Amino acid sequence: MKGGREALAAARTAATQTTDKLQVDDELAAVAVSQRDAKGALGILDAIEKTAGADPSTVAFVLVDAGRHREALVPIAAALATADGGHVTSGLARNLRRQALVARAAAESGMRDVAAMTKTSAALDEGAAASPDAPLAQSAMHYGRGMLAVTKGDAAAARAHFDQCSNEDELCKWQGVVTAEKAGDTAGAAIARDQLLKHYGRDPLHLVMRSRLAPAAR
Repeated sequence: MKGGREALAAARTAATQTTDKLQVDDELAAVAVSQRDAKGALGILDAIEKTAGADPSTVAFVLVDAGRHREALVPIAAALATADGGHVTSGLARNLRRQALVARAAAESGMRDVAAMTKTSAALDEGAAASPDAPLAQSAMHYGRGMLAVTKGDAAAARAHFDQCSNEDELCKWQGVVTAEKAGDTAGAAIARDQLLKHYGRDPLHLVMRSRLAPAAR
């Protein structure tokens, strides 16, 4: 992983476009998260914020991964304010809102806040109802319902929803692996894990997910 980090640093130095530098920064932040270096990841994201504006949902994800669930609610609230503020296009607003609600579900489930999680799941349901032909919205709905079930301690119901998430929704499928493991279904967790690890990607979430799941897959 150290060599990969050095290669990314070199790529950032060589990049001439701001967008290219920001993409590398996103990947560097993901590497830091995969190494459980939340402080380092947040430092990188803070630098992005000063340059072009870091995605609040990404900041929230780093905080949730570090177990700082309540802190994660702050950038999530900022993302929702942007989505609902009327200053971005409707399509962007929908995406921002969905991503923020997904992040909020992770934070609230981590806090075992059933009441708050119930409201977040309902909000994701509303988003899915408003976009019946949007796979990401439908997948987010199942993620929300699954996380609500996790918060209530109902692993079977949670897995039923995670199984209905899109195969492209790696966050949801990852949670399915975690839930299966906690339920003691070693075989089911192994199958789900292997399915996720068959594919390789460079997006930040995939890098973090692989760092968490790959050691257990050996």
